[in-house]
Amino acid sequence: MKEGFGLKAGDSVMMKRDKAYVKKQMSNHGLKLDWNLGVALGKKVKVVRVFLGSETVVIECDHDEENGLMDVPVPRNCVGTPVGQAKAKKPAVKPAARGAAKLKSPIAKVKGKPADAFKTKIVDRMKKGSSMTPAQYRNERIKLGCPVYADQHVLHIIAKANGGADHPDNYFVGNGKMNLALGHRNDHVMAWMVGKLQTIEAVKISKKLRNYRGPSALQLYQQGAAEHRDQAQRAKRR
Repeated sequence: MKEGFGLKAGDSVMMKRDKAYVKKQMSNHGLKLDWNLGVALGKKVKVVRVFLGSETVVIECDHDEENGLMDVPVPRNCVGTPVGQAKAKKPAVKPAARGAAKLKSPIAKVKGKPADAFKTKIVDRMKKGSSMTPAQYRNERIKLGCPVYADQHVLHIIAKANGGADHPDNYFVGNGKMNLALGHRNDHVMAWMVGKLQTIEAVKISKKLRNYRGPSALQLYQQGAAEHRDQAQRAKRR
C-alpha cells in the first residue's frame, strides 16, 4: 500500500471527536455517519486502505460481537496523524523554487479521484463528457497490456437499462456468466462487489451523462450488504 496524506495501511489514528464536524465531512463525500462510526468518534482506530484521489481512508470499526470488525470509509480530515507520530512540518520553499517543488502523487489521478494506470490513460484520451462502449473499453485495456480473458465481460456497476453510463467509471471486469445471470435488476449486488467508493463514482458519472435517477450509491451498497448478510446467515443454518 502506497503512503498518502501521511498515512498508510496499518497505522493507528485517532478519530475526530466532534460529531457535527464528522457528519458534515462525510456528507460532503457522499458518505453517511452510521452507528458503527459514531461509536468510534474520539477513539483510536486502524487504517485499512488509503485512497489519495478522493481524499478518503478506510478504517476498522467494531461492528458487533457476531460480525466483528467492519471496514468504514471516512474523509481524511476526520482522522488525525498516526498515534505516536508528530505532525511533519512542511519544508520552506523559496519563491524561485516554488514551481519545481510540486511533486506528483504516488497514485495516478483522474479528475480528482484514484484510478489504476490503465483507466487513467483511457479516460485521458476521451473527450470531456463523452462515452465509451464496453467493447471499446475492453479493446483499450488490451492495447495497454491489461488482459481481459475470454470468459470475462466488462460489467456495468449501474446497469445501462437503469440509467447507467457507458463510461470507465461505471465499469469493472468480472465473470461473464455471472453478468448474464444477474441481468439489470441487481445493481445492489454490483455495488457490494466493487465497494462503496467505486459505486459513488459510478452513480456520479451516470447522473452527469445519463441523468440517472435511481438509488444513491449508499443505498445500493447497503442493500447489497444486507442481502449478502442474509445469505451468509442462511448458509450457517444449513
